[in-house]
Amino acid sequence: MGLAADVLGNLVPALLALAIAWPTDLLPYAAISFGINWAAAILYAIPFQSEKFYDLTGSFTFVTVAVVAATVHPMDWQHRWRAYICSILVVLWTARLGIFLFRRIRAAGTDSRFDSVRTKPLAFLTYWSIQGLWVFITILPVLYVNVKSKASTSTTLLASDVIGWSLWALGITVEAIADAQKSAFRTHHPGTFISTGLWAYSRHPNYFGEIVLWVGMTIVCAPPLDSVWHLQLLSCLSPLLVATLLIFVSGIPMLEAASDKKFGHLEAYQVYKRDTSVLVPWCRKSKASLPMTGPDYGSAPA
Repeated sequence: MGLAADVLGNLVPALLALAIAWPTDLLPYAAISFGINWAAAILYAIPFQSEKFYDLTGSFTFVTVAVVAATVHPMDWQHRWRAYICSILVVLWTARLGIFLFRRIRAAGTDSRFDSVRTKPLAFLTYWSIQGLWVFITILPVLYVNVKSKASTSTTLLASDVIGWSLWALGITVEAIADAQKSAFRTHHPGTFISTGLWAYSRHPNYFGEIVLWVGMTIVCAPPLDSVWHLQLLSCLSPLLVATLLIFVSGIPMLEAASDKKFGHLEAYQVYKRDTSVLVPWCRKSKASLPMTGPDYGSAPA
């Protein structure tokens, strides 16, 4: 049963990517996405039982796919400027997040997500297959605007460009500030939970930022696909997948469970969790302030 589950865990992501890529001429990009992740897993992660380069591999995959998509489909700048800008923005987002995540795991040494699979090659490989699918689907809007945009695509700035790029800028700003605030807080208050800065208004503002930026990217990329409605719908898989993973799968549920286990006995944490929005930054339900330090703030029992 375990072997069958592990086989399916690797087969299903590949088949899902194939189902999307084959009819929309994106097979090379699906191959790149899975190829990079499988190579990293087989050549390093599995032999050394290490996830050290997991997030960095995901970032490298994003950059590679975005750069290839922007360079192999010839069209004059007048019709390609939107696709180029979107590809550049993907690289900028990926570089920031990749460096941040790599520094974090280098400091921590390990990632608890992999504790139960690190020594099981096929199960471990599943995580890399899922990352390949995640990259491929997340970057779909940018792939389509590069590969499927026609010469008839508007060469002028559209309202969707302004709205989409504004949301993208808002999203990456929120994500970057939230990550920086949490890193700085952990440096000065190790073993405690953060409830200051953006974290005073959302328990996961970084995830909110990431969802918003991909919504924005999709808004920019979908209209230039003209009347190809099925590609516009497929582009929407990007923010839907990001939101689903962060809200229901590997993001909020895992972090909330870990925080509950570590800080659940603290009254301050219970108040913070009760009064603070889980995702969308919003005013706290109670104006009661939380202590910044002290035994009731965040020190978990030994």
